[in-house]
Amino acid sequence: MKPQRSAPLSPSPFARPDGSCLGRLPDEHVPAAPAEPKDNPAPPTEPMNPA
Repeated sequence: MKPQRSAPLSPSPFARPDGSCLGRLPDEHVPAAPAEPKDNPAPPTEPMNPA
């Protein structure tokens, strides 16, 4: 058996020669996910699914 190839046989339409596949430049800043708000509501005192 041949080893499983990680890359598809056909080039992805988003693939770039530099190896980037997300349409961004390698040195372009990627925004991180927004942090959760610090004023989270208190957890409910009752169970989510009361029997």
